[in-house]
Amino acid sequence: MTPNSPDSSNACATSVVERAIELGPTPLSRAVPIVLGLLAAIAVLMSAFPWVMKLPLAVAALAHAAWLDRRERGRSRHVLDFDGDPRLDGIVLRDARVELHGPWLTLVRKDDRGRWRRETWWCRLDAVNRRRLRLAIAGERHMLSPPMLAP
Repeated sequence: MTPNSPDSSNACATSVVERAIELGPTPLSRAVPIVLGLLAAIAVLMSAFPWVMKLPLAVAALAHAAWLDRRERGRSRHVLDFDGDPRLDGIVLRDARVELHGPWLTLVRKDDRGRWRRETWWCRLDAVNRRRLRLAIAGERHMLSPPMLAP
């Protein structure tokens, strides 16, 4: 290295490449309905409704938040493996699409019965792994066809 050479940069540094993502309920996805239910109950109690209506509405808001929390807690955990053929819990995904909107990962796929399912999870991926996931799910559908050659 000469004295006039530029310092090395980390722009080309290798990033950790993941092979699989564990998807399931997160503490944040469980806390949001509880917080919103509490805020809804407080908003109802601060409103101009008569007390005969305020209390049942506040209790209904809290009960609905508890139901949403229980439903979120009951969601099963999945492992999405996108090294090679994309697999969800060991089953190869044939007709699947991934939508990444910020930290939310949405998987649109056909289940065992042939029905379309749409599942969304909170997931943090860096740019390299986002691209790998998109390419793995896209498979050969987005590959360029070979150039036409003259006979």
